[in-house]
Amino acid sequence: MWKVINHSPLSTGDAILNEFTAHPHVTPTGSGINISVTHGMNSAYNIVHIPPSSGEMEGAPLKGGEVLCKIPLQNGTAYLHSFCLTDNYIVVTESPLVYDFWRIFTRKVFSSCPQQWFYWNPDQPTRFHVVDRKNGHRLGVFTVDPFFVFHHINAFEKDGKIHVDACCFQDNAIMNQMYLHNLRSPAQPGQKKFDAPLVRRYELPIEGLCGADQEKPLPKGADGQDYTLLYTDLELPNINYKEYNGKPYR
Repeated sequence: MWKVINHSPLSTGDAILNEFTAHPHVTPTGSGINISVTHGMNSAYNIVHIPPSSGEMEGAPLKGGEVLCKIPLQNGTAYLHSFCLTDNYIVVTESPLVYDFWRIFTRKVFSSCPQQWFYWNPDQPTRFHVVDRKNGHRLGVFTVDPFFVFHHINAFEKDGKIHVDACCFQDNAIMNQMYLHNLRSPAQPGQKKFDAPLVRRYELPIEGLCGADQEKPLPKGADGQDYTLLYTDLELPNINYKEYNGKPYR
């Protein structure tokens, strides 16, 4: 879920940021990188850089922060739980699970709950937004068959490609499956209580980046898939973050 820092929003000059992904990245220098969102006429995903020791946790923990890049929303505000980066790039994975703001605004009238504030749009692809980590320029967008992701494992550059490894689901059904009433209920014979996550590797060709607003379908292999399957039944991944985040790993 997005983490809300109510006591110290970051002003970008024309907006206030106070919602962030659950998994920020910390660089070797101690600075932080995370993604926030602004709502309104110019809604966008905002890649935010927070310098090390920029403020007091009780006062202004985001002091000194700056927005490196704004990614305009195209098909609603997607649920973002994590993202990935390499030495030179930031990759934002946008699944077609989006907020239904009408349901949010009318939640008290219709007594709706967060489970009902999202909808899955299978007609939309999942998008990989690629951003230059050094200057914040949007470099291009790759589209793939729709999938849902909570956790990215890692990303790295090799052989002219950005390799993105993530624990993927076919859709967002896992969100409903993780509700408490389902966790407490006994499994019936032959019942599949939880969808199995698939560890997929998506290879984004760097030469294929063709501009900020240009979307390009990721080529599919002989098996008809736009990814390589690495493992099955793996979630909540963990790597040696300090040594290998953003770099080739095993």
